[in-house]
Amino acid sequence: MDAEKEIFLHGNKDTKKEDEDLVPGCIANGISEEAALTIWGKMEEFAKYA
Repeated sequence: MDAEKEIFLHGNKDTKKEDEDLVPGCIANGISEEAALTIWGKMEEFAKYA
């Protein structure tokens, strides 16, 4: 889950494989890191019972 969290926050520009789509990440889209971490935490909590 740590790799997915990093991609969610910062994107995959540096780690993208040839057959993967570019994911810019929350911060590159103007979302503060604090807000992105809050969103990630809510998704993580939901994933526990979904």
